[in-house]
Amino acid sequence: MDITIQNIVETIQYFTESSYGKSEVRWIEPIGVAMAAGYRKVHNIEDFPCPYARQMTEGRHSQGGTYTAIHNIQTRADVEIVRNRLVTTLMEGFEIDSPQEHNDCKQYLNHMFSELLNNVADHAQSPVGGYTMAQYYRQHGKVQFAIADCGCGFLKNIEIKYPQVKNEQEAIAKAMEKSVTASCNQMYNQSRNAGYGLYTLEFILRDTEGVLLIISNGSYMMMCKGRKEYGEMSVPWSGTVVAFEFFHKNTNYNFEHMRNKWLLPDDEAGEEDFFL
Repeated sequence: MDITIQNIVETIQYFTESSYGKSEVRWIEPIGVAMAAGYRKVHNIEDFPCPYARQMTEGRHSQGGTYTAIHNIQTRADVEIVRNRLVTTLMEGFEIDSPQEHNDCKQYLNHMFSELLNNVADHAQSPVGGYTMAQYYRQHGKVQFAIADCGCGFLKNIEIKYPQVKNEQEAIAKAMEKSVTASCNQMYNQSRNAGYGLYTLEFILRDTEGVLLIISNGSYMMMCKGRKEYGEMSVPWSGTVVAFEFFHKNTNYNFEHMRNKWLLPDDEAGEEDFFL
């Protein structure tokens, strides 16, 4: 079997006690590796499902390689270190002609990775933290990033501020709205305006014809080329998974110009979107 961002809804049953490690995994994408890392840690399982996934656990990558090692996020102190490692590794494999394109791609990756890593550290309530990795697929000119935790999911956090939200699907949809937050707006007496989280992630992926997948406990949202699909998993994942595919070959615009498109004049003290 293969475990990919496109078929994870159908193959989610692999991450159960009766199936994990008992089916042959021929190919696994970062989303599967991140989920396997969390699953095995929670269940005290030694091995990963296939040699490729085991290779990610070694914490190394070859110079010019297209994949990163698996990294664990526990607190905000881990975020910058892990983000820099992810971005540096991926950029080694990029074939980019101009310094401007290189800079734009780096800024996009920094922004998108930071948003996801920060919010896992802040909100996941996961006993094992979050596990993340990324890979650049040179043939397709795309990056896949995934982060998985074994925490509380979206609903538990978002219903605190939005009690009208009654289930995980509604919580995912609400979290993707602009200026929806589960975070304190002040940290160390400074305004927190690091970004708009899932709102800006969706904004970028729509423009680059990318893919976004969110799993929260038993529910999921898949966005592909701008179209969203919500549904229920046949087997629930205990926690949250966020994965995306980002086509750097489609980023033929300036990052600051794109950023200005989502930062409107009345957003000077905008809130930070939340996700887990």
